[in-house]
Amino acid sequence: MPKGRDPISDETRITARLIDLICDMTISQQLELLGHLDRRKYKRGRADRRRDRTILVDYEINNLLRQDFIRDISNVGVFIETPTSPPVGEKIRLSFSLTDAKKPIRLTGRIVRSTAKGFAVAFQPENGSK
Repeated sequence: MPKGRDPISDETRITARLIDLICDMTISQQLELLGHLDRRKYKRGRADRRRDRTILVDYEINNLLRQDFIRDISNVGVFIETPTSPPVGEKIRLSFSLTDAKKPIRLTGRIVRSTAKGFAVAFQPENGSK
């Protein structure tokens, strides 16, 4: 690696670019890509490998808008750090950006775990998405 390069910054830029490309795909294109990776037996450790990140997130629960920080993210969910955690089972809408992504990533999910430090969200597909 060249001197002075920040591997975490590079990884974040690459991840942001990949997410941006995937978000621009139709559902059928995303499924085709996923099938291709599965056929290659893409190894990524545990199925929901978590990445420690600090990402500003806007979210809505029961028509209440809030802003906090995502502290870790995986392909199935996020952990949001906050002093006031919502109850398990609540539906949530998230909006966040990674580095200089063209548009925010918008996802829905459910609160699956709540602690004194924050709460975990499991992503859920939105009806009527591309």
